[in-house]
Amino acid sequence: MSKNILVIPAWYDHLNKSRGIFIHEFCEILNQDKSINISVLYLHYFSVRQLFAFWFKKPPTIDSNYNVIYVKIFNLKSKLFFLLSNKFILKQYAHKALNKIKHSNIQFDVIHIQSVCNNVTPFIAVNISNKLKLPIVLTEHYTSFKEAKGAIFKPFFNERYVMNIVGNISVRVGVSNFASELFQSYFKCKFQTIYNTVHNDFFTSQVSKSKNSDFTFISIGKLDTRKGFMELLIAFEKLYKLNNNLKLVLIGEGDLKEEMKSFIQLHYLINSVVIYNWMDKNKIIEQLDTAHVLISASEMETFGLTIVEALLRGIPVIATKSGGPLELINENNGLLVELKNKEIGLFNAMLNMMTNYQTYNFDQIKSDAIEKFNNQNVINEYYKIYTTVLFS
Repeated sequence: MSKNILVIPAWYDHLNKSRGIFIHEFCEILNQDKSINISVLYLHYFSVRQLFAFWFKKPPTIDSNYNVIYVKIFNLKSKLFFLLSNKFILKQYAHKALNKIKHSNIQFDVIHIQSVCNNVTPFIAVNISNKLKLPIVLTEHYTSFKEAKGAIFKPFFNERYVMNIVGNISVRVGVSNFASELFQSYFKCKFQTIYNTVHNDFFTSQVSKSKNSDFTFISIGKLDTRKGFMELLIAFEKLYKLNNNLKLVLIGEGDLKEEMKSFIQLHYLINSVVIYNWMDKNKIIEQLDTAHVLISASEMETFGLTIVEALLRGIPVIATKSGGPLELINENNGLLVELKNKEIGLFNAMLNMMTNYQTYNFDQIKSDAIEKFNNQNVINEYYKIYTTVLFS
């Protein structure tokens, strides 16, 4: 029997799918299975300044294979409404969301929260759960709960409130063993591990055998300090001095972009380093297939989605020992780099990879990844969870 699942994400943006792209892809992949029907609760907030533009605007057309329950929510947490209590505001948000859900005429079986890392999602989910008598499943992705010290839950909640909610959820999931251990330590309750889904095209589209003439490293992600892009640039610049038949392709956007561009110009790397904005998955696949090695230089990764995407294309990987990658990289598919002295470690790993590149079995890298990260395994695990919580 098929299950109707209401997904409530901590973040969702129909205008910028790169923001939480893994949640969008998760919903699309699970919804492909006949046993699971996914609906996403999309809470779209707008301010006083946006009132007239938003109020009369039609709901956006969202390109997805799953249902979207779109809720326009006027942000009541502003100076104009200083007399309104937090409890009143949250109840208004939940009431509006609940009305939209009821008007969808879908009999939901389970609520699936995708992260509790904001100051509204936990309350909305629990409120709807209580009203409709639905069990809750949580998949958590956020890595900085401990560092944030409760700031992400303000102004509505404190840490204790959210930790109590998480503790009472039926099933909690981390996207790697590293992530599950991290969340168990913070929330003081059990998490089980199910790997992230990966876009189907990485499995099915034919791998191009045509590589760039220059040995090409590629790195994909948000251009910020946590992703280690500046350290990667510094390591690449040192390597380029030894061998100028190199190329570095970077894909992403973020606060570091201008600083990175300045570094590239200052060190005369304009012809060897290129930065692309976010692009569709088919374009990313093209870039991966023409590159030789993917690099992930992050300080922390709960999973390492871009690493898995590269492995599925038969591309070896250099990754920092940043959590999730420790479960993904072995001697047959890449190299791991210590976080301490990261620039030196990346330089040595890049040099090593260039020297020993032909020793890798690229077809084996691909086949091992397909077996380990098969989307159907993920679907089966979640269907089992949905069935269990529904009848528990």
